[in-house]
Order: sequence, then structure tokens, then C-alpha cells
Amino acid sequence: MRPRHAPAKVIVAFLPFLIVFVMLFSISAIRAVPLVWRIAVPGFYGIGFLLFMLTRLSLPRIGPQFSSGSEQMAPRNRFLYYTGYLMMILSLFLFLGLLVAVA
Repeated sequence: MRPRHAPAKVIVAFLPFLIVFVMLFSISAIRAVPLVWRIAVPGFYGIGFLLFMLTRLSLPRIGPQFSSGSEQMAPRNRFLYYTGYLMMILSLFLFLGLLVAVA
């Protein structure tokens, strides 16, 4: 990794954690959101992130140290990778929908 790529790598590494932190803080601050949604939306994001990370961490075990996509993954891992992405994106849409519904 070149030094000029280091800030981008740090941002990409911490962005999912920042998103879930903002979601947790915002949803817990809004009392009009039912408790089920305050637990479900970050939980859905967390499960998606876990699927995403487990498949990403399986890549160095099979060969490539760095990869920017899913082309080198096994078909099962590729499915879990895209499922994790889909869950994270859907939870962000649910989060935005909750904010709009409460506002």
C-alpha cells in the first residue's frame, strides 16, 4: 500500500462502524420510533456487515491478499457477500425511512 492510499483505506475501513454509530445514536435519540425498530434496523445492518466481513476475511486464506471485488470468491461466499451488502443497504433505507416518518 502506498502512503497516498492510506487515508482512503482508513476511511473505507471505519465507514461501516461510523454508519452504525450514527444509526444507533439517531434512533435512540428519537423516542417516537418503536423499540422494535430501534433494535431491528442496527441489528439488520450488523448481520449484513458480519456476512460481508466473514466473506472478505476468507479471501486471504485461499490466496489473494488484496481484492477489490468478489470475482475470486467461491460461489457460496459470493452469495453471502452480496447478501451482506444488500442487508446493509436495506437497513440504511429503513433508517432513512424511519427518520422521514418521525420528522
